[in-house]
This record gives sequence, structure tokens and C-alpha cells, in this order.
Amino acid sequence: MTDEYFFTSCFIFNRSPGGSPRKSGDSDSGASGNPRTQLAEHLPVIADIGGMFADLVSRVPGMENFLTAMKRPLRVATMCSGTESPLLALDKIGDATEKLYGTRLAVDHVFSCEIEPFKQAYIERNFAPPILFRDIRELGGDQATTAYGAKINVPHDVDMLVAGTSCVDYSNLNNERKGLEAQGESGQTFRGMMNWIRKSQPPIIILENVCNAPWDQVQKKFEDEGYHARFMRVDTKRFYIPHTRTRVYLFACKASDASLVEAWKGMVKSLERPASATLEAFLFDADDPRVHEGRRMLARPGEDSTRANTDWGRCESRHQRARLEEGLGQRRPFTHWDGGCTLPDFAWNDWGKAQTDRVLDLMDIDYLRLAQLDIDSMHKTLVWNLSQNVDRTTGSVAPGICPCLTPSMVPFVTNRGGPLVGIEALSLQGIPVDDLLLTRESENQMSDLAGNAMTTTVVGACMLAAMTLMTDNLAAKKHKTARRALLLDDDSKESSQTMQGSLTVVQAAAAKKTEVVGQDKLVKRPLDLGMKPVGMKELLSKANRSARLCVCEGETGTTDADSLVICRDCSHTCCIKCCGRPEHNYEKHVVDRILPEDFKEDLKNSLPMHMKLDVSSAKFTKPKELLGKVWDDWMDAIKAIGEADFLFRGMKRTNVWRVYYSCASEDKVRLELRIAPNAAEWLIFVDPSIKKGKPEEFHERPLMRMLLDKSAKSVLDGTWEFFSPEYAAVPVILEGKGELEDSWQIKLGMLTNSKLNGDVNWPEERWTQYEVKLKDPKNATEFDRSITGTYQLYDKCDAAQSSLHKRIGGPQNGREMYFFMDPRRNQKGEFDYFVFADNHRRLMYGEDRMETAHLDFRNLGQPPSGDRFRPSDKKVVEHMAHTFGKWTALPQKVALMPAVVQNAVVLTPPVNAVPTQGEDSCSKAVAIMRCSVPLSSVDVDLWPENGYTTVRLDKSHATFQRLEWFTSRMELPKVVEKWNQLSDDHALSCDKFACSRCAPTPPTLLWSRQVGSQKIQAREDPLQASKYEQALKCRPEPFVVQWTREKTTGNLMIAGNPATLVHRALALVAPSGVRGIESKAPHMSWRIVRHDDRPMDNFGEFELKSNRHDKQVAQPPNWSKKYPLRPEQLRSLGWMVQQEINETPFVEEEICEKLLPALGLRMDGKAEVSKVIRGGIVADQVGYGKTAISIGVILANQLKFPTPKQAKVDAPVKAIPTKATLVIAPSQLLRQWPREVEKFSARGSLNTVVLKTMSDLNSLTAREVMEADVVIVATTLFRSSLYFERLAQLAGRPSLPDPKSSSQARHFTSVYKDTVASLEDQVMRLTDKKLGVAEVAKHTPTKKTPTKKTPMKSPIRASARNTPRKSYAEDDSMETDDEISDWDDDESLDGSESEEFVKEKSTPKRKRIVKQRSMEIDADGNKDHWGLESAQAEYDWRDIKSVPVELFHWRRVIVDEFTYLKPSDKAVVMGLQSESRWCLSGTPPVGDFADIKGTAALLGINLGSDEVPRYNKSEITKVETFQFFKEKPTQQWHKRRWEVAQGFLNRYMRQNIAEIDEIKFKEDVCDVQLRPAERAIYLELDHYLQSMDMKAKKKKRGASESDRDARLAAVLGNSSSAEEALLKRVAHFELDDEAGTALRTCQDIVNVRKTQQEDCLKEFGEAILKARAMLSQMSQMPDFTPEDNPFIRWENGVQGEGIGDPTASELLKGVVKAVEGEPSSTMDSGKSVSMKKTKTASLDDKLWELREHTHGLRKLQKELVGRVRSLRFFQSVRDLQQAKMDDSVKCEACSKKFAKSKSGVLSTCGHIGCVTCLKVNAENQECGVKNCDCATRDTSVVTAVSLGTEASADSKSIKTDGGVGVHGSKIIDIVAHIKSIPDDERILVFVQFPDLMQQVSSALNEAGIKTLKLKGSVHQQTGALDEFQKENLKKDDARVLLLLSRDESASGANLTTANHAIFVHPLLTNTAQEYIASETQAIGRIRRYGQQREVRIWRFIARDSVDSEILSQRAAGLMQN
Repeated sequence: MTDEYFFTSCFIFNRSPGGSPRKSGDSDSGASGNPRTQLAEHLPVIADIGGMFADLVSRVPGMENFLTAMKRPLRVATMCSGTESPLLALDKIGDATEKLYGTRLAVDHVFSCEIEPFKQAYIERNFAPPILFRDIRELGGDQATTAYGAKINVPHDVDMLVAGTSCVDYSNLNNERKGLEAQGESGQTFRGMMNWIRKSQPPIIILENVCNAPWDQVQKKFEDEGYHARFMRVDTKRFYIPHTRTRVYLFACKASDASLVEAWKGMVKSLERPASATLEAFLFDADDPRVHEGRRMLARPGEDSTRANTDWGRCESRHQRARLEEGLGQRRPFTHWDGGCTLPDFAWNDWGKAQTDRVLDLMDIDYLRLAQLDIDSMHKTLVWNLSQNVDRTTGSVAPGICPCLTPSMVPFVTNRGGPLVGIEALSLQGIPVDDLLLTRESENQMSDLAGNAMTTTVVGACMLAAMTLMTDNLAAKKHKTARRALLLDDDSKESSQTMQGSLTVVQAAAAKKTEVVGQDKLVKRPLDLGMKPVGMKELLSKANRSARLCVCEGETGTTDADSLVICRDCSHTCCIKCCGRPEHNYEKHVVDRILPEDFKEDLKNSLPMHMKLDVSSAKFTKPKELLGKVWDDWMDAIKAIGEADFLFRGMKRTNVWRVYYSCASEDKVRLELRIAPNAAEWLIFVDPSIKKGKPEEFHERPLMRMLLDKSAKSVLDGTWEFFSPEYAAVPVILEGKGELEDSWQIKLGMLTNSKLNGDVNWPEERWTQYEVKLKDPKNATEFDRSITGTYQLYDKCDAAQSSLHKRIGGPQNGREMYFFMDPRRNQKGEFDYFVFADNHRRLMYGEDRMETAHLDFRNLGQPPSGDRFRPSDKKVVEHMAHTFGKWTALPQKVALMPAVVQNAVVLTPPVNAVPTQGEDSCSKAVAIMRCSVPLSSVDVDLWPENGYTTVRLDKSHATFQRLEWFTSRMELPKVVEKWNQLSDDHALSCDKFACSRCAPTPPTLLWSRQVGSQKIQAREDPLQASKYEQALKCRPEPFVVQWTREKTTGNLMIAGNPATLVHRALALVAPSGVRGIESKAPHMSWRIVRHDDRPMDNFGEFELKSNRHDKQVAQPPNWSKKYPLRPEQLRSLGWMVQQEINETPFVEEEICEKLLPALGLRMDGKAEVSKVIRGGIVADQVGYGKTAISIGVILANQLKFPTPKQAKVDAPVKAIPTKATLVIAPSQLLRQWPREVEKFSARGSLNTVVLKTMSDLNSLTAREVMEADVVIVATTLFRSSLYFERLAQLAGRPSLPDPKSSSQARHFTSVYKDTVASLEDQVMRLTDKKLGVAEVAKHTPTKKTPTKKTPMKSPIRASARNTPRKSYAEDDSMETDDEISDWDDDESLDGSESEEFVKEKSTPKRKRIVKQRSMEIDADGNKDHWGLESAQAEYDWRDIKSVPVELFHWRRVIVDEFTYLKPSDKAVVMGLQSESRWCLSGTPPVGDFADIKGTAALLGINLGSDEVPRYNKSEITKVETFQFFKEKPTQQWHKRRWEVAQGFLNRYMRQNIAEIDEIKFKEDVCDVQLRPAERAIYLELDHYLQSMDMKAKKKKRGASESDRDARLAAVLGNSSSAEEALLKRVAHFELDDEAGTALRTCQDIVNVRKTQQEDCLKEFGEAILKARAMLSQMSQMPDFTPEDNPFIRWENGVQGEGIGDPTASELLKGVVKAVEGEPSSTMDSGKSVSMKKTKTASLDDKLWELREHTHGLRKLQKELVGRVRSLRFFQSVRDLQQAKMDDSVKCEACSKKFAKSKSGVLSTCGHIGCVTCLKVNAENQECGVKNCDCATRDTSVVTAVSLGTEASADSKSIKTDGGVGVHGSKIIDIVAHIKSIPDDERILVFVQFPDLMQQVSSALNEAGIKTLKLKGSVHQQTGALDEFQKENLKKDDARVLLLLSRDESASGANLTTANHAIFVHPLLTNTAQEYIASETQAIGRIRRYGQQREVRIWRFIARDSVDSEILSQRAAGLMQN
């Protein structure tokens, strides 16, 4: 955000919340405090970073002499500087010196050093240093590692080193600090820096670190090396920026004059200039896209994971004490927090819901503290540090100044309702964020960048002082170029002085090389900078329909019209999702929305781009009362307006539309058009010069305006008015009317007096209406509009202190009049005043309110003219209404006119003439368009002369903004907007199509093992990485923008290098990841389009086609006549056959893109390759018959492979051809598949081989495979280490990694790929008649041909990290990975081993088996398993045995249930060679692009390169992490990938629904009636979770408190969410005592609760005695004082205000009194709550122990309150259930009696009352019962009707039998239902959670119902399925099969022997799509062809519970009951 949109006066607000608030009469530091902690109001405001450096450089003595003396660039190196603030500062210093002295400071950036990958990427992206080293500790050597993994020489010729070594060991936040010599991170980085300094001896060193660093030692270290050194403390707010940040800087120099270091300190001190701009000048608008993105990230779970959660129990007592002592009350008006959070509608509710209880309560306390001082912080700009505790300072040190930003801080901005985002924190470090390129940095990482950054102005001052003092030394030093680091062409030797900005040598070379061709082919045409008049009525209508109507829309979004509401009273608009607070009076808002971008274009066309205002005809007369100086300044401003050329700068949408024009003069003249829903106006502002001191007040307001009438014909049609600063003061009478109601403070729940503040001085009541009258009606002319009338209070609408009043009687002249408090957002609350204005909307910083009048204040920031007006109970009051000046109409001749812009032309390519780059295309750019415009006099100096100069695209945001007046009208040539073919022989001739200039080949990966560890790590080949880095840094830029000036004409040229983007895309078109698939020649194209940066969160769901319209084919040959395929199956079969013979290729594509954000352009380069892919994805829903049609395609035999010639294998081949189809299926289907093959094929027609385990494979010969028709193999075979051990031996390769280890998935796929390549060589030898098995045996380790591994010796190298880590040596076998595998994982790989393998090893028995197997492998590792040396094999190689599947070229491969493939399975599937590939699954993953990409890869199709690393963090290299952060693709790139994925689905995937209507099917919902006791237990849990906004988490171990928390901990301990916990609670009940059952009455529960309460009281007594014993010991020690003793304070609190619950308070007081006379227990007796184990020796130690013990008492106190309330709740439930509906019940709040039907109970505290009282009090977050401070909400009210009665449930208990009752009503019903099903019918019971399945299993077994479960080994699972699938059901057979509803164990299984499916509960899924897929899979087990009975689906749903909620949400339409 540029400073031209900001007001320049400084607003001061004096108090930040924190500590104990002062009375409003106390002295105020804001007026008389320390000037070093205040904003400098006496100085001109400087809010622009460039302006700061211009002022700073102008005050540096000797700067001009330095520039003259230095004949070369200043060579600078940086180490660990994070954000590279030194380079940013030097860049701004260069701008300033060029402006001031005409010479730019030339800088040669030698190298940077940074270890964090995301910071490396940030540095590389924004600064492109010639060298970016990774580890500072390596710099002392001759070579060091770069961020790219290269090893290069370390440069030493440096003039100035700026470093900020690690501060972690010195920080105040570190409890284990380490010294300089320790092996900590700080010490290691410092020594690494010193090692480099010792070798390099740079003349200047600037070192920065925290104040706690051992600076004396550091100084001594430098002095020992021959340097003079001094350090000093500096504060950011003393250097222009309003940010309290104190750091220490050290200056060390190599000079003969030792006094230089002291002179440096003095000069830095002299360069101080206090901040004069408020912190808000450095923030962005709340609807800025960058803020919106930051908000989205901060609201994500886990984003704040860097901050440790504070124990709320430890803070709660402090918070309660603050509320009590300060009289704040117990309400939570800011957050409405009671476990959850509901912030006001303007605030960040999504962020608020993610905050901890401590943070939320602190926000409320801070809000109430300020409310006591008559301040509504929602309308003030304050920063609260929510990381601090309540009794510490939480606000900024001074108003308008930000507290010190740290990486873990929570800086909350009050009038935003959300925190600072990371980019704003960078801005407050003086970093010009508009020029930063940011990509994937998270908010945590941005905060890390900002929190560890040097402030640019501070480090800039330190460097300026050092440079100027060392001028002679630097000038005498000889210059050496950095060309040795990176090899550049000879023409790069030119100094970077000639380039724009602080260019490095690399950047200079690249910029000079840029050659632009094709300028002579451009055709000239006129450029229209004029306007197309549009009537104001039309513009106002469109503006209203496109404006922001809810805060959630941001700058560019729109909400659905159906979800918008509008307040009847104040016209505030909002969406249904955001509305709630303030309440307003909403109704549906009917508006026909239009897209903002459409109106934006219309509005821009209706405006001229260049305008002038002629004021020469206007005459101005000086008012008498105006001071001469003010009048002179005002006339200067008017003169500036008349001389200004207004150039278009842009427009912005908020709740009004704003269009900006500006004049490029020193005094910034700004013209602004505002279009509100019903009015529009032009405003002209004149910003004062920073050279004139404190500005006059009139600069804060517009000096001219033009109100536009709806009848105006254009936006320029109207009468101008000027503002004269003639102040007026008019007496007005305000008479209170209507009724008296509670004042704002009383409604906040604050007390009228407190211990600290005494009595309040704010009113307790106020009037609901005010009649406003002028004391003298003649004064009405002083106002531009009438302010008289009666104003109605609307306290539920948004205004400060709920003060909005609206004049009764409707609009006058089309505008309403409002009366309300309009706070000064950056001043003290005592300067806030009431205003009369026609709008009351919340303003953003920089906006002004065009008020008609305001009360009490003549001069802002000065005391009021009398008492301030505040609504009160006074009937009549008199106040002064002030105006700041008078508006006077100007003559009609004064008009805003379009400037005459002649000769403005644009040159573009001719129509249909595509710009070409010629031969060697990527070496040059081609002109796309050029523009020539006449320049105004004030704009001439901006443009360079003497030929075209290349604009720095990364540092020219402000430059492009000043050019927008004509660039916004430049239309792209149509010819470049379409895809244009690029013919480029150069790229096609390159190796693998990779142009070495544009797309250098990445280095190969090397795999190495750490010493003493089995962990394998990947790293780049350092030699290749060096070449890669050099090439990457010098590759051409896609966009080139150049400009120049010829006299008064400006020429801007935009050129492009599309070939370089196309070449990058071409290199990414990866070869197939599947064997045997070849690609055709690539096709290349490019385009340039206007970039749309609007967010596109959702591209819609992927669609799957069916075969409904395909042609039906005949039954396949040899198909069983008994089971013919159905018509729909024949259509699917026809599609499959066609897919196998189709020769049409699939087109893969890659797109690389480049943005030019400043001009809104995007260039796309596309490369396409074609592949013939046969096969597809059969995604037919469960029951359709995927297996059958797959067998059908085998029998159809349309795929003619192998040919007779191929089958003979007469010549060597890489894979043995076979006619067999390989079927890969889950292990549990290994019996079903052969049965299906036998069932559907004619007898003997298919030769089938089944491979379940390695034993089956051992005897398998190649001949059998070649002669087979179908080979069926279990996926578990590909998870066997033995299988891959044999494969590696046959291939002659080292062993493969463990296939079950998820942490080695990447290494496995890499080694496996190499193994398969070696296997192909073995097959070539095997099938070569001259070589044969003998040659294969030579390369295979057998007994006759043993091989011996020779360990490789490799050096041990240090790990490149800032923290100590074990060194590692390379493994004895080093593998290379030439190409990163395209094999995807289908699961998150974050463990060391797969879950299955871990379980296997957890059993001792299994351990022995695993060990034995490994011994066998070792023992017979050289055994000839394949019979290579047998006579049969020597005679015919086809007789070799134990053949792996990779040995063959299959006719087709069919993968059943492919969604359950593990990484090793996928590797094998992609390592197979086949003519056709099919994947089967009824529930294919189609949720996002990654899902579909992974699926396509199994067919051999690459849908695009990976955007994010595909492997887990432990498997990717540091270089890959660094590369990941370098770039981020646009939304359009993602959308195109989505379209590509959809194209793949359309071509290769079909999903059909089984047409099985003839199978009778019925669904039933079984209504489960919970017993009242069960419902009470459920409600208690449900309401607790609702109060937590369903965010309940398990408490830390040992931290559970009440029985409620204990039960929650138990339930949530096995649950991942609150919904899961509730589902389990409904399904199965247990009371938290040993004998508890769900069938108990509430009286039983009451008895349990009473016992628990008594136990708690007993424990309390013992703990109090122990505390008194500790206190007694302390009292006998010297220096003991009872003041502020924690235990005494706690005891006094119990006896005084109680503990928040009346019953609990009396019980605890009784305990305290009961133990008063008892002797104190010894220190060893009783149970210690929190005691140190060590012997205490001092008073401090004992005080600490007592404090910890008192904390334990507070925990017990909270537990007691919880027990009392829990007991009361169940007592209340019992009483209400036993009462009849017409019985009377006493309300405990109002003491009246009501019928039970009108009563209820609070689930939070158990108090009974009438529903009316309960709900009214709940709105105020109160219980209503005296002394009960339990916070409630609407959902806490449980009506008596909903509880039922005990009598109604009696009949249920009769139906129970045996011990089943302990499991609850739902399981009772399920057991009863299963028993009611006929004995010959079988049942599937689906449960989602394993622990709940165990409960169901136990209940069924107790009821005598035999069940089966799928668990254990492959044989056990298939055995259970076989038993359940057998046709004849015997008496003792199990007829119930328990299945986990979302588990793979039964995937694909045909269980038609059952016809009943029982869902114990609704499925819990993340999306409706997952729900449907899971349930379809489950029901499809029985509802499929072959089912002979009626299928019944039973859903057991507990009414009015989470069951019914989830079912309705996840499966709308499934339940028709």
C-alpha cells in the first residue's frame, strides 16, 4: 500500500490494556510521557520506505564524498540475515543517492548464506545472489555447499560483511542458554563466521543480534583478530518505523585509526529520527488479498503449532483475579466465549475459533479494561500482544507503536478483529513488501522471517555510518570480480553502476544480454486515453450491485444473492454465515449481483486517464479569523490543485467503489472518485510536503469536491465546491426522550465500583431517543445539511459503544442522517466525539468521514470546548456543534476536463502475424507491443533518456503504478492471446529435449546411509549440482520491459521470450513411468493473456462417464451359457474391447507460466506429447460385475498379442511375451477370482495359475506362464522381502530396501527401477541363443558363481545444519537416480515402517518368524532358485522356475481394488510391461487432481509434473525443499490441470451403476429410544462439546480434573473428533464407576455423583492442611511476609467472593472451617498435589512449592465446581423426569413457579428455571442464579419436554435379557433385531471404529450370537470369508459377519450369502462423496448379481442425537423417514 492513500497527521491513543487500569483522571503518558516512547507528532509524517531512506541519506555527512571516491561497486556479503534486509537497505540507499546526488550507489552482492530452505528460496527469488551458501559453518574451508547442492570455492574479496548469527542460545525465551564457546547453534554459527573472517579480513563488519548476547566477549574476539570493534543498542522506533524492537549492532573495522569505531557510534546516534507515522500506515486494508490469504492460513488447524499451548488452569485464577479486582464482571462481550468463540461480524471468526481459552479470555479482559476508560477498542487501532499473560503488558508500549514482533507472538489488531499477518510484520521491519516475490511461505514462516529480520532503516544507518567513515580504506582497496564463482560471458564485465538498482554481476550480465527483435514488424495504431460517458444512474446501480456486501467477499469476491441480508435499521449488509454480532435487525437482501471485474471495466472506460482541473476563474477571499500562515498554506494547496495533472492510478472495491488519480509532484495532489450505493462524489486532497514541518489540519480533509447527481450524464457533470477552513461553533440542545435503558458499560456486565478503581465515572443509564435542536435557528446555514430532528437509538447496530442513532422521518435529499460516536482511531479515548454524518460505515485507514458536524471539539487532539457529550440519564444537555470549515460552490467554469492527449499510439504485430524469435530462439526476446505517449511536465523526470533501459520487474512496483494511466488501456494483440505453435529445431535436437540454456538437467540423486543408522538419505551429485546452479541462474527471462524518453514522449516496450518457457515445459514432459510405453515427437506452443488473479477455490467435482450410450456387443466366446452377461455389462465389455484396440493417442501436456503482475500479464509455454495407451479404469459401482466383464475381455481375445512370431522368441527380448493376463488382487480375493473364472468361462477354455505366496512362485516355470491364459497373484506377494530379494539376485543387483518400510518408499522405487532395468539385460541374455542361461548365471549369485560385495570407502562428512547431528558415511552400495520416479504413494508416509509391519513385529512369536526368515535368506542367498544350472533349463530356458512377474511382457494386466495398493505394489504395477492395463475399483479416488494423477500413472500416463514433493519430509532432499519454495503456480495453472484430469477421466474411466432393480431392496431406519438416564449422559457430553465448538481434545496426561473431564479424556482418547466421541456415546454407554450400566435411573447416577463429590471434598481437606503446614514452615523463616502469599490470597478469595458456584462455595467454606482446628499434617502425609522432590533450603524454594501447591488447590477447586454442577444437573434431570407435565416447577432465577412443560435445565450448571428466564440470561452469557458465574449460551438450555419421563422407559427394561443391558439401548435393540431375523438368513454388521466393534462383538457373544471377523493373516481372512460364503448354513455356523465399514479387508468380496446389512451408526466421513463411496461399497457386498433374497438395510439411529444430524448432513435424501 503506497503512502499516497494515507492521511499524514499522526493520531495518538494513550493507553494500551495491561496491568491495572488507571482511572480516567490519572495522568497520561500520552500527553506528557517520555518522548522516546511516543510518536513524533512535531515531525512530518514519513510512511514510505523510499522517503525514509531519502531523508536518512540526506543527513549522512560525507556521503557525496564516498560516492565520488568509490570508483567501483561496493562488494557486500551477507550471512544468516534472513530477509536480506541489508541488501534491501542498500537498494533504497542507491535510489536515494541517485535522486540526491545523481549517482547511484553501486553494489556487487558477492554471496549470501542461509540454512533454512524456505529462506533460501526467498533470497534466491528476490535477490538472486551469485552464490547462496547453505551452511555458515562450512565457510571457513576452501569450498562450501550451495543451496543447490553444489560444491564451489568460497569467495574472500569482500568490502563489507553484514551478519546476524543465530540468537537461539541467547534468547530470553530459552531456559537453557549457552555461551559463545558452547556447542550450541549460536556458538557454532559465530565460529563459522569468524573462520571466514580470519581468512578474508573484510574491512567492514556489521554484526546484529539480541541484547542478551555476550557482546563483550564478541568484541574481544574481533579485537583478537586485529579489528577495532564497538557495539551499541538501537531501537527501531528511533529510526522512522513505529515498532519497538531493541537490538545490538557491532561495527568492526580494519583501519589504522582506532577512533573510527567510537565515531561510528556517534554517527549512528546522530542519524536517529523518531517514527512519525502510526503503525497503521504500514498495514494493509482488511480486505487486501494478501491479508485474506494470511487469514485463511492462520485459521487452518496447526498453523500456530510453533506456539506452545498454555495450561488454562494456571492462567484462569489470574484472569478471575483481574476481573474481580478491576470490576470487569464475568461477561465476554468481545468473543462471546464459552469454550467456543463468536467475534463481531467484521472480525476473523475463523481465526478466533482456533484460539485457546486463555487467548480468548484475555481479549475480553483487554476489551473490558478499555471500556472502563470509555474506549471501545473495536473502533481503535491497537495491537494487543496476546502471547503475554493477563497481569503483564499486553498492548503496545505507546499508542501507534507496535510492540516487538517475535516469531511466536500473537499481535492482535483490535479494529480488524484479527492478528497482523506475516507480510505486515515484514512491512513493520521497513521491508518494501510490494516488491517482494512470495510464493508458498506459510504464516509461521512469514512470522519467522519478520521476527528474525534486521530493520532496514536501522541496518541502513549502521552501514551508511560505516561506509562513510571507511571511505579512504575502501577507495584504496583493489577490485576483483566475482566471475570465478559463476562462469559468465566476457561481456558481463561491465560495472553494475550502469544498471537500474543494486544489480549483481549475474543480473547485470543477464540484463545486458537481452536482445529484442521484431520491433520493425510492429504496426502503429492510436491509443485511446479518453472516456465513454455513462449516465450516473446506470453507474450507481451497477456500483451497488457489484460493491462488497459482506466482509468475507474481500476485494474481488461475491456472495450468493440468496444468502445476503440487510439491516432494516442501518442498511448494513452481510451474509448469513457472517452475521450474528452485532445482532442488527436483518431481513433478506434482494439484489441482482454483477461481477466486480465487469463493472470495473465499465467504470474504467467511463473515465479519462488524464485530467486537469482549471481553477483560474475562481476567486478566493481570506476569512478574517484565519491566520496568515494557514491561509498561505491553503492557497499553496489550491495553487497545486490548479497546476496538477491528474493521472489514473487504479481503482478499488470496498463497500464503496474508489477510483484514484494522482499528480507526480512533490506535494502529492490526489483526486478520488467515490461511488457509494446511492451517491457519488469527487474529492481532491493535497498531502503536505515533508519539508514543511507539522501539517495544518485542513490537509486531513478534501479541499475540493463535486457531488454527482443521479441525473448527471457523466462522471464529470456537476458543480465543484471548495473547502475553506473557517471553523464554526453552534450551540445545540439535546433532549433525552423515549425510555431509559442500561448504558453501554452496564450492558457489558461491568461493576459500578472495584477494588482498584473505586467508583466509576460513566453513566449507568441512557435515553433511547434524542431530539436535537439549534439554540439559535439562524445558525442553520453554518451546516451543509440540517442536523435537527429526533434520533432513535439502534444499539444492536454497529457503532462505537453501541451509539448509533438515526434520524426519524426518513432520508432528506436522498440521504439519511446519523448521530453516533466516531472514535479517532489513533488517539486517546478522551478525544472521541459524536458526529452527525450521512453514513456510519466502518472506515479503513486513509478514509475520511464527510461529517456535517461534530460535538465538543474545535481542534482535534486538544481538550474539548466543554464537557464531552456521552449518552446518559440527563434529560436536557447543551453542547457545541463544530464544523471544520465551510463548503462554497465554485463557478461553472471550474470543471474537471480530460487532458488533450495527442499522438498517443500503440504498436502491435499485424493481424494474424505471430511474433517470432528466429533461430536460436530462446537467446533473444521478441517485441509484443510498444506504446508512445506524450508526458506531462511533472512526469518527464521519471523516464530515463538515451536509449532503452530494462526495467527491473522485481523492484518496480511503484514505477508501474505511475504508468497505469496508459498501460491500463493497452490491449493485448489478439494474435498472442491464442495458442501459437513454436517451431524450434534447437530444443528438439537437445538431449531428452532439454535445452541447456532454459532447462538445465537437474543433478542425479545419490543414496547414502548415515553411520550407525539404517536410514537412507538422498542428496544431489555435487558436481552436477554446480553446473545446474550456474545454468539456472543465467537462463533467459520470459518477460522483458524496456522504456526510454525522447524529449517529452515516453516509449514503453513489452517484449517476451516465449521459447524459454516452452523449453522449460518441454523438459518437464517426463518419459513414461511404465515400461514399454513410448512417446511421439512433442508439439510446442505459447500464448500471452491477461492474468486473472481472483481466487478460484473450487473447480467443481470431477465427473465420471458411464457406458449407458455405448454399443452392446455379443456374448464373448467360450462364455458360460448359465451366467450370460447382462445388457449393461455387454455395453461395458464393448467399451473395454474398443479401448484395447484403439490406436488414438492420449496427449500429455506440461505448461510453464510466468507472471508480469504489474501489467496484469501471464505468459504460458506448453509442450505436448502423444502416447498410445490401451486399457482404462473400470469404476463400476459395487455389484455391477467388474470381475465378470474383466473375464469377458479376456475371453473376447481382441488384443492380438503376442503374434506367432513374437511368441516364438527367436530373437533377444527385454521381456518374455506371453498371452496371459496377469490379475493382481487383494489376498482375501485369491479364492474368489479363480472361482469366478471357472464360473463364467466354458470348461477348459482358460488355463489359470494362482500365486498366493512365495511357495507357489518357487515351482512356477516360465513355460507355465507363457502357456497360461490367466495368472492371478496376491498383492501381499509384492510386500514380501523374500520376493524382492530373489528379484534382485536374478537381476544381479544388490538387495532392495524393505518394501514394507514407508520411510524408504522413495529409495525402494528408485532401486526397484534400476533392478528392473538390470533384469531386462538378463532377459536379453536369457533369450539370446548364443548366450542363454549360462550367461545369465554368470550375472546371478549362485553356488557356482558366487559374488562378493566389496565395501566402498567413503569420507565421513558433517551434516549441513545449524544444530549438531551425527555425521554419516556413504553406504557400501551407492545408487543413482537419474530421473525422479513418477510412482505415487497412496498414503501419508510419515513413519519408519508400515502399520502392518509394526504390528507383525510387536508379537514375540512373529518376531521369531521374521528372524528365521532372514536367516534363511542369508543361508541360501547364493542358491540357484531358478534352476539356471539345471539340465532342463540349459536345454530350454523356458523351464527356469521361480520366475518373477517382471520377467514377462503380458497381454494385459488387471489390478483389482487398486485403491488399496501399497507403495511396493505400485512400484511393481508400474514395473510390469503389458499391452493393456486395467484397474478396477468401485470407489476410485477422484477427490482432487493428485488422486487422478496417481491413478493415471498406473496406466502409464503422466498428467503433469508434481507441484509439491510427493514423498514425505524425510525422503526429500534439502535442495528439493528449497526448490519447492521458489515458485508457486497460479490458479489458472491448477484449473488447466483440473481440465486435463477431467479429459483423462472422459477417455479412460467409466463408472456404471448396476441395473439390479429386480433384486428386491428395502431400507429401514430403526428408531432407537434412549432411556432418560442415557439421554442425560449423552446431553452432558453433547453440550460440553458444543460449548467447545466441537473442538474438544484429550487433556494432557495427568491433567484431567472433574469426572466429566475424566470421561471426556476416556472417550476422546480413542476418538479423533467430537463427532466420533458422540457416535460412540450413543452406541454404547458406560458410567464412570466400576458397576455402572446404561440402564440405571438418574437416581443411580446421582448416588455415584454424590460419592465422587464427597471424595473430592475429603481430598480438599487434606490438601488445605498440607498447605497450612507449608505456610507454617515458611512463617518461621526470616524475611517472610504474608503479603501477596498465594495460599493466603486463595483462602481469602474462598471466604470472600467464593468460587463461582453458590453450592460449591458453601461446601468449600465448610471444609476450610472444618479443618481450622485440626493439626497441620506432616509434609510426608497425604497426597502431594504438586511438590518438588528435592529438599528445599531457601524461602524462595518454599514459596515456589507453595505456589505450585496452591495451583493444585485451584485445580481441585475447579474439579469441585465441576462435580457439584454435574451432580446438580443429574438431580435436576431426575426431578424433571419424575414430575408430570402439568406439575409446577420453581424457577431458580426469578423464583416464580411454572408448569414443567415451560421449564428447563442448564446443561452447564444444572440450575432449573423457566425457559424464558433461561434463554434471556443465556443471551447475556449468564446463568441468572445469584453467585453462579457459569457462562451459558442458547444451546445450554435443555427443555424439560425433551428429557421425557422415567415411566415411559420402564417397558424397555423388560425386554432386556442377561448382561446385554450394560451395553446400552442401541445395542439392546440390535441384539433383539438380529434374533428376530430368520435363522437361515445371514447378516453383515458394519461398524466404523475398531473399539466400538469390540463392544458390539462382546454384546453379541454375550447374547449367544456367534460372529465372524476379518482379521489376522491372509489365510485367516480368506478362511473366514470362505466359511461365511458357503452355500449351506448349519445350525452352529456363524451367520453374522462384523466388518469395519471403511476398511479394505472386505473390499471386492462377494457376500451374497447374506441379505441383511446393519449399520450400527452413520458413517463419519469428511465429505458427502466419501460417505456415498463408503456406503456404496458396504451395501454392494450383498446387493449384487447372485443375490437370491430380498436385501434389507437397517440403520439404527438414536433420534435427536448426533446420529440423525450426521445422517441428514452426509446422506441427504437417503433417509426418507
